[in-house]
Amino acid sequence: MYKEIETPAIAKKRYYFKKGYRQVTIAQKDEVRKNLMDALGITRYTYFSHLLNSGIVDITMSKYEIITDILQRYGAVDIWEIVPEDQKIR
Repeated sequence: MYKEIETPAIAKKRYYFKKGYRQVTIAQKDEVRKNLMDALGITRYTYFSHLLNSGIVDITMSKYEIITDILQRYGAVDIWEIVPEDQKIR
């Protein structure tokens, strides 16, 4: 009755920036977190923590560039881990 969809759906990706955030020194953590929160328009620490630990699904290019730029200013070089949405990084 209905034609089967022949093209598989594009898998969503989850982008984790925790790898880059871990490269920042302890003395810089508060400053980096504040800069990231301001740049991304985040007002709650809990939401920032959620993004840091759970990743961002299908991130926009502007957010990707903002996070990358801020973390690179503090010396992070390898920032992102990208996995299919149904997988989680431990």
